[in-house]
Amino acid sequence: REKFGLKSQMAQSVLKTVIARYKTILENQNEWIKPLFKKPQYDLVWNRDYSLTQNRFSINTLNGRVKLSYFADGMSKY
Repeated sequence: REKFGLKSQMAQSVLKTVIARYKTILENQNEWIKPLFKKPQYDLVWNRDYSLTQNRFSINTLNGRVKLSYFADGMSKY
């Protein structure tokens, strides 16, 4: 966490992702394969890492929280 400047929730999500990858390999392979992580990935947690209000989408990043406007037109059925 300290080395990469991660917030606590980000560090927990990274661990969850790595554990899930190892579990998938163990369940689906007959032989051991070392997992490769080519691209950064991060499992987002609702209302902690990201949230959606009536007019703002808010997401946590390494550089702090970013709040963006969005258009919900045509999305009412979802």
